[in-house]
Amino acid sequence: MSKTLTPTEQNRTDQGSMTKRKTRSSTKADQKTVENENDPIAATQEQDSPMKAPITQTQAEEQHQQHKQDPPTIHHFTLPFKDDKEITCERRVPTTSDGSNNRTNHAPHTLIFTHGAGGGITAPSTSDFATGFSSFAPIVCYQGTMNLTNRIKYFHIVIENEKKHTQTTTTSEVVLGGRSMGARAAVLTALERREKMSEKEKNGALVLVSYPLMAGTKGEKREEERREKILKDLDEGMDVLFIVGDADAQCPMEMLEEMRGVMRARSWVCVVEGADHGMGMKPNKAAEDMRRKTGEVAARWLEERHDEARDSTMSWDGESGEIVYSGWQRTCSGEQPKGKKQKL
Repeated sequence: MSKTLTPTEQNRTDQGSMTKRKTRSSTKADQKTVENENDPIAATQEQDSPMKAPITQTQAEEQHQQHKQDPPTIHHFTLPFKDDKEITCERRVPTTSDGSNNRTNHAPHTLIFTHGAGGGITAPSTSDFATGFSSFAPIVCYQGTMNLTNRIKYFHIVIENEKKHTQTTTTSEVVLGGRSMGARAAVLTALERREKMSEKEKNGALVLVSYPLMAGTKGEKREEERREKILKDLDEGMDVLFIVGDADAQCPMEMLEEMRGVMRARSWVCVVEGADHGMGMKPNKAAEDMRRKTGEVAARWLEERHDEARDSTMSWDGESGEIVYSGWQRTCSGEQPKGKKQKL
């Protein structure tokens, strides 16, 4: 088994001390994987890197091109829960051309994200999103159970662990997110933490992918108290990003627009044309690319969002085999974003 040293570790080696780390190659060509029982972020980051200003669209495109050559690194670790149980986590961080993770320090946000009820953090609907997001900023995904209460407890533990690292190794703010059931868990966790939050945290953000406004695989059951009211209860200082497929039976577009109209929190929505609840669509290549692009859109939204432009659409151009994205547009409720779309 080979050993991989970060630039910091290599420097220590030159001085006569070596830090050992187990590594293995990922099964995917576009990922690097590092195995570690404990969260290794503190050992892989520079301490004094300056904070960068929010990126522009041009800079974002340059980062996207760089990502193709410098794929994110994945760190696997566990956190203790109770009764000898552990929470399985993975951290994906941008990788620079020298193989280090220095770009992590420049990201103003770190997203803590959890999966839906029918899959795990390795399911394409979650892992593809995480890969896209981590091309711009760090993301920590954790494996939860089917029990919503336990999923929220896991969130609190992962948040506290992440805060310890952000206080000592980065200047990132912690943002919560999830897909489907995980999105509900993110909202409920944010509501539970309100009393403990600083004013800065109360003016935070949520990233909600395939939020299930309706229960049942076909969206046949309405649970207003459990799914709608919690969105209405979010504070007005919270910014919420919805990423949803327009073929998602559990999140009807008209219902989502009505919900956005009564929420106190500000909301943005990125509609993926032709995508279902699992962000699946035809052809399969389109689905994988689209899920990754939604992750990139979420990361860019956290970097820079505008109050006057809150709606966007994403579609697949079968003729060119490319994703077409509208960018953020000013729209009225129920309308599709207008304006020139760009191929990504």
